[in-house]
Amino acid sequence: MFPVVQHPAEHIAKCLREAQNNEYVFCFEFSDALSDSDVNARAKSYSARLFLEQGRWQLSILEGSGPELETLRAAERIAVDGPWFLKTVSIPKPWGKEIWYSAYEQRGVCHFAASAEQHGIPVPLLLHLFPQLLGRASALNLLKVLAPFSSELLGELYFEMHEEKQEVYVVSHIDEQAWPNGVAEMRFGFCERKQQEFASFEEFKGSYLSSVKAYEAVRQEIDAELRSLSADASVELLSETEKQNMLLALPQALQQREASLARDMSSYIAKRALRLGDVIKVPKMLPHGLLHGVRVVEFQTPVYERLILSFRQQVLTQSHWDTEQALSMLMQAPAFDSKETFDVCPLNEGLAANLEVERIVSFDDFEVYRLRFLKTACVAVAPILEQLLSVQSHFENHPAGNVLMLALHTMTLSGESSTINLQAEEGACLPLWQGLHQNAVNLQAEKGAIALLSRPLP
Repeated sequence: MFPVVQHPAEHIAKCLREAQNNEYVFCFEFSDALSDSDVNARAKSYSARLFLEQGRWQLSILEGSGPELETLRAAERIAVDGPWFLKTVSIPKPWGKEIWYSAYEQRGVCHFAASAEQHGIPVPLLLHLFPQLLGRASALNLLKVLAPFSSELLGELYFEMHEEKQEVYVVSHIDEQAWPNGVAEMRFGFCERKQQEFASFEEFKGSYLSSVKAYEAVRQEIDAELRSLSADASVELLSETEKQNMLLALPQALQQREASLARDMSSYIAKRALRLGDVIKVPKMLPHGLLHGVRVVEFQTPVYERLILSFRQQVLTQSHWDTEQALSMLMQAPAFDSKETFDVCPLNEGLAANLEVERIVSFDDFEVYRLRFLKTACVAVAPILEQLLSVQSHFENHPAGNVLMLALHTMTLSGESSTINLQAEEGACLPLWQGLHQNAVNLQAEKGAIALLSRPLP
């Protein structure tokens, strides 16, 4: 049996700092609790091998405390200095699905791996071993893709508002059947023209609330009908076609009443035009909601909180809507700028010849950059991080933060002994080592290729 260490993060940091051996093997325990209320959580034993290979530190982990050394030596490994491929988790939703890249909770746990072919290491376990990856943040930024159904009946997301969470969307696909002219829409705040029909915003809110309550009543009637039609099957597990057929099987009068009340409710809400590549910053306290057939990349604050004002399907995560609570918090119509402007980041002459980089959002807790190749090129990653993120090299053998990267087009991250080929909507984590490790990592792509980079702010 390998030696047991009580504090594996400290042990790894010491091994890397002192580097007296080329191989360290040890055991440790880690609880798989994903929340404070996870009563089924238990401590598990793991065996780890930290070793130097071709000048780079590698890490292998197996569950259990009793594997043979040769078994551990043959196990998957990741390079400690990265980059790491983001293994996704697909989460079904009533309106479509979410694809998670960095999240870890009871509904699903993402993994970071050396390549797309590997299983990888669960994100919470990796953070347990390398807590410095968070820098001064409390959690990783959440990176997701939201993929609504193309059907107007099913693909509408919640009309919701956040008190704490900030998020930014980048439109990655618009369904041609849903939006034939290539210009889609999303709900974004309240309609100014509708507000002018009322003497005050309070009167506007009262009228809107009455409209929502009328729709909510018919929504509950429809949900009850759908539950009876679905028999033993869970409605949320049905396919888009099955759900649509069930809706069309409802009594015609009920369908017409739902559509009429939905139109009235929608008349209070502003719409924002969306085109491929558009960036939408969603500030706190702004009601918003995507519509059908619009696929977006989302970066968001790693907190779970929302107030649901309305939804054209049954809400599965809670038994009620939060319309009255949300409206009570709005003393005036929330202001927003529908035309986004971005800072073009200065780069040195060598990088500027190959790349254009824009800072597309700078919230108080994270930033997102859009990197566009001006021509087919291969560029070093380290100078990009140093210039954009003020990452400096201090020769300390531990990571100090992270960058999450999502490719919108095919590109390759390559190092001295590893290569990660990224297709569209595949991602990587770049641990920000305070050393010179990133100098060996290059990013290669063709002209016009785009990548999104996100990092938490201290």
